Amino acid sequence: MSSTPSPPPPPRRTFRIDPERLIGIPAGICSGATKLFVGHPFDTVKIRMQTEGGHGRFKGPLDCLLTTLRREGFRALYKGATPPLLGWTLMDATQMFTLTNLRHLLRLRRRELQSRSTSHGGAKPASSDLADIPLSVAEHSLAGLGAGIVVSFVATPVELLKAKLQVQYDGEKVYRGPVDAARKLFRNHGIAGLYQGLQGCLMFRSFFWVLWGSYDIYSRQIQSWGFSQGTTAFLA
Repeated sequence: MSSTPSPPPPPRRTFRIDPERLIGIPAGICSGATKLFVGHPFDTVKIRMQTEGGHGRFKGPLDCLLTTLRREGFRALYKGATPPLLGWTLMDATQMFTLTNLRHLLRLRRRELQSRSTSHGGAKPASSDLADIPLSVAEHSLAGLGAGIVVSFVATPVELLKAKLQVQYDGEKVYRGPVDAARKLFRNHGIAGLYQGLQGCLMFRSFFWVLWGSYDIYSRQIQSWGFSQGTTAFLA
């Protein structure tokens, strides 16, 4: 009596994330670190002018820079750099990760609409690869809006701690460092103390729809002039 062969086991489902959806994380980390080393001294002068310039402490940005260097030394230009060193890398990683994945979702939606159109006699799309599906300027702007809103919840405490430390002048220290500042704000005001200015941050970063929408417009125009993809990304 022959035995009936058992059916083969069902294929194992593996969880796999497209590397393209994660590329925004290392890109954002590198972007945040570069932005800190180049831009933090300018940011320190800006913050000091915004908070003290109107009270007669400084005559202008150049005077603020020279006075800070003369009285506190070069390292004073990097006061409050620890929060953004960690925070800006996290902020840019969050922004780029969110942006990349929102674009991915929008491409999925567009592919689904194309499939429905094809099933009803519409033209077949040129490529089935998700990365080859172009997004409109409006869709790039929508992804930028979502990324700006999400990153605001990371940016607000980082920028608050940075500003608190930047306006500590020589001999006027209230906080010993970013951890001490965070601890005191939390102790005195709770979690809301670390999110002072959230509304303004949301308003500001919601305009990232302009940033990423215009980036797409510039990219298309520069590529039409024959520049390479790397040069286009740099110029745009």
